[in-house]
Amino acid sequence: MIQTAINLIQSYAGTHPYHVGFSGGKDSVVVLDLVQRAGVPFEAVYNVTTFDPPELVRFIKETYPEVRFWLPAERFEDFAQKQGIMPTRFRRYCCRVLKERHVSGRTTITGIRAEESPRRKNNHKEYEARHGTKMQMMLHPILQWASDEIWEYIRVRNLPTCSLYREGMHRLGCVGCPITTPRQRIAGFCKWPHIEARWKRISKTVWQKRVSAGKTQETEEHFWQWWITN
Repeated sequence: MIQTAINLIQSYAGTHPYHVGFSGGKDSVVVLDLVQRAGVPFEAVYNVTTFDPPELVRFIKETYPEVRFWLPAERFEDFAQKQGIMPTRFRRYCCRVLKERHVSGRTTITGIRAEESPRRKNNHKEYEARHGTKMQMMLHPILQWASDEIWEYIRVRNLPTCSLYREGMHRLGCVGCPITTPRQRIAGFCKWPHIEARWKRISKTVWQKRVSAGKTQETEEHFWQWWITN
């Protein structure tokens, strides 16, 4: 599996360096190591969402100083207000704005795995073109890897991982992510109350716009509870 992934990375290397999407999670740590072992030109980039766990940001800065931090082009508060609705599991515009940013003309290497969701399970293409506002070439070298294989690779290669895993966390995405369960979201807000406070400010802004447009008669608190409980 390791050699297959390395061969895959080498076979699609072109004249432009790979754009490696690095999140700081276990899958990204493995992918970055595989890309380095493949000996191909690349640039690793961390898309700053501004809802990132502080421990994760610190881990990347201290352990992977070569990773470039890419700031969002627009404040999420402003974008959410223009959307007129909070991001939900069915309308995750937050990912499109904050995370799914690519470089034109360059192939993006990701750490997505089929095991992570039903939608990804149906994706059997390790190299694919995604058509949006512009065509994006995507390479998924660990698409068919299982979690235990990820952790075994990390153990054998003695790779560093974020301290949050050792606190029992299994996913290191944005705090307040709409695809997590209400319990996970509330637990995250208890751990990082300053991020909860920011989400509440965004919720209030969106709620005020919906009230002004006559789209809701809910109270501000009801609107917040609707969002936080999915």
